[in-house]
Amino acid sequence: MKQIAILFFLLFTPFFAKAQEDLFYKTWSNKEADSLKRELKITQNDSTRMFIYRCLGLHYQEKNRDSSYYFHSQQLALARKLNLKLWQADALDQAGWCLASLKNYSKSLEFFSEAMSILKSSDSEKNIWMIHIFSKDKIPKNARLKCLGFCYNDISQLYINADNTEKGIDALHQGMSVGKEINNSSIIGLISANLCAVYLQIGKHDSAFYYGNTGLTNLRISGYDTYKGYLYKLLGKAYLEKDKYLLAKTYLDSSITSSVNSYSFTQLPDTYLTISELYKKQGKLDSAIIYTNNVITSKYSNAQIIYEAYNALFYLYQKMPNEDSAYHYLLLSKTLGDSLNNAERKLLKAYQNIGFAQQIEAKERETASFKKENTLRVYGLVAGIAVLGIITFLSYRNSMIRKKANRLLQSQKDEIKQQKETVESTLINLKSTQSQLIQSEKMASLGELTAGIAHEIQNPLNFVNNFSEVSKELLDEMKTELDNGNPEEAREIANDVIQNLKKTALAAVLLFVGAKMLLIDFVKLPIALSLGVVA
Repeated sequence: MKQIAILFFLLFTPFFAKAQEDLFYKTWSNKEADSLKRELKITQNDSTRMFIYRCLGLHYQEKNRDSSYYFHSQQLALARKLNLKLWQADALDQAGWCLASLKNYSKSLEFFSEAMSILKSSDSEKNIWMIHIFSKDKIPKNARLKCLGFCYNDISQLYINADNTEKGIDALHQGMSVGKEINNSSIIGLISANLCAVYLQIGKHDSAFYYGNTGLTNLRISGYDTYKGYLYKLLGKAYLEKDKYLLAKTYLDSSITSSVNSYSFTQLPDTYLTISELYKKQGKLDSAIIYTNNVITSKYSNAQIIYEAYNALFYLYQKMPNEDSAYHYLLLSKTLGDSLNNAERKLLKAYQNIGFAQQIEAKERETASFKKENTLRVYGLVAGIAVLGIITFLSYRNSMIRKKANRLLQSQKDEIKQQKETVESTLINLKSTQSQLIQSEKMASLGELTAGIAHEIQNPLNFVNNFSEVSKELLDEMKTELDNGNPEEAREIANDVIQNLKKTALAAVLLFVGAKMLLIDFVKLPIALSLGVVA
């Protein structure tokens, strides 16, 4: 339950806190950062940890760039582990920007180059976890282009810091084109701010004012407040160089307020130094010294701006005059300046070396690619000839197989035809034999029927014959008894004769009926045989 509550806080607090703020560049407060750190200690989910590392990296970007680089490096490691391409590119871009700010130009260039390689491929539009961070409309292409636009902006700062202003301006205009393509006011606003800075640096004040005002308008629209203080400072510098002190002070005061409100504390030292320059031009040396000391005591000041502050204090104490203090800051300036120059030369040399190494590597890749293409062409030709030979062989082999198959098929057809004729002849013989058997069966049935009928007639006929013989014998006995003067015996014998005659009459009737049936059967028999009724 706690995990769900934390995730709800991480994902949706920004929208309740500032409806217009984009989670892509949200600046997390100290309280929110503490909550994120507590969650980081207990969560085991790699995706959640990656998101928290990104948030903490953004939190420290304008406070402590070493810490910011650390957290974005952790984001990068998890993005690679999870194989989330857009998150990898984002981490590379953020970490590269931190490295450029820390003047580690060579490693910064490596990070930016890898990020650009990912972002210029549409493959990074696949599998975007929490896409709403990168694109509120959740369109993968817009998410990729948004990251690409910011990457162009960030790499421009590397080029400008490494004294390659022309390449830096070109990168900014490419980023501007991307921002306009997706109508993203945060990209347009940020890149306008950096164009304002570079044009101010090379003395093109009209362009600086144009891009400065364009930047402010777009940053207000987008709600991207992190660099509004930076843009106010640039416009303050531009008005200062035009000796418009009131407008310069107004913008510089706005810069301080905006930087504090958006936790962009790294912007403050340069703003303090610019205000010091303003007071110096107005002859207010005490106020100028106060703001210059603010630069030195600020924990957000880097070595370069402290070096500039030492130079400013040397100049101010010279004017007061205060030779001891002036000499003190001159020594500090010289010592730090020598250290910075040596370090800067090493960093620039490393950057130039990596650029040269990349050119050599690119040339070697090109040569290797040409050799590889030629090798592939030769292999392709050999493979083509081999394939053609195989196809020819297979065609010949298939032709021979087809001829053999055709011969076999014809032989099988002839054999089948012969077998068919044999079967048909056998079938005719079988039908003839079957007819003969049926006729034989019919004649046998006729014989059985005739025998049965004759048997039925023979029985009554036998009765008639038997009773006739018995009656003759009885009459002979009756005659004898009459001759012997035995009338009673003669009458009993007469009665027996009468009974025999009755039985003889009955047998005669049965004989007549059997003869009639025999006659009927003989009439019906041919019909029954023709119809196959008799089996």
